[in-house]
Parts: sequence; C-alpha cells; structure tokens
Amino acid sequence: MRYQSAVTDDKTAKEMRDAYGNAAARQESNREGLYSLGREVLDEIKSVVGAARSVIMFVDKKTEELFFFPTAGKCLRFPVTSGIAGWVFSAGMLANIPDAYADSRFNKALDVESGFKTKNILCAPIYYNGNVVAVLQFVNRKKKKMEEEGGFSKEDERAVTVTADRLGSLVGDMLGVIDEK
Repeated sequence: MRYQSAVTDDKTAKEMRDAYGNAAARQESNREGLYSLGREVLDEIKSVVGAARSVIMFVDKKTEELFFFPTAGKCLRFPVTSGIAGWVFSAGMLANIPDAYADSRFNKALDVESGFKTKNILCAPIYYNGNVVAVLQFVNRKKKKMEEEGGFSKEDERAVTVTADRLGSLVGDMLGVIDEK
C-alpha cells in the first residue's frame, strides 16, 4: 500500500474528530473567557482613569502576535514588535504617551482600519511567572479627567500598574490553558 492511513490503531477516525472538536470548543470557550475577563476588569478601571477606550492584548507565543477582542465575535492580531503595545511587551515597561502620532513607535494601521483617532495612550505589561503575557492599554483620556494637557497622570499610571499586577496570574493561567491546545 502506497499511502498510510491517518487513523492509528489506538484511535478511530471518529474518536480523532471528536477529540479535535472538543479541543477546539475548549479553546473557543477560553477565548470567550478572556474576552469576558477583559471587559469586566477594563470597564471598571477605564472609568477610574477616565479613558475613552481600553483593551487587554494577549500574547500568542506560537505566532508571536498580540491579539485582542474589540467585540465578542472579533479578534484582531498584530506582531509583538508593532506599536506602543509591542514596545511595552518587548521592553516590559509602562508607556505613557501624551501624543500618539508624535511617537515613532505608534502603529497608525489600527486607527486607519477602524476610523478611530488615538490621541494619547497609557500601556502597561502584565507579568506571569516573570514573563510578559499580556499588555493593558488605555487610550484617549477624557478632558474632564485630565490634570494636565496631553494625557494620563502619574495617579493613572499607578492605578494601571496595580491592575496589571493583579491580573498577572489570572491572565497567565487562562493563556496557559489556550497554549496547551
């Protein structure tokens, strides 16, 4: 016989399809969990810092991309080397950017695609077991909350850093479940 069957003696084709389907369902469930986690935490801290938008960008180690869920049914991805979030991921440091378009690290592509205009950014790494596993990002501080023209305050930086620290093990555990698939 020239071709070998993909079905091994240990598993039937149906068992293999079922196992694949179950793994895919678990992964999708975990992604929905990431979206829900992000929304719950972000809605709360977003009002504290007075940001117009917020997102948790997760790291996909296999593809070397950051990904996030702008809505429950949509996932956006970009290289871990791209933009302010990519810099925060690589450097492992907080970034408070008062004028996004004046910063050479800023990736304008998402603004162009979405029609949204990013003015200022506050972005912090989320660590798990000594590694950056996600990035917490807030954009466009509302003027009524601004203490100084152009962006987020030192108080906002502290609030976001504390939030990122608290999210570390939770996000790391959830991403670990996804990475195992």
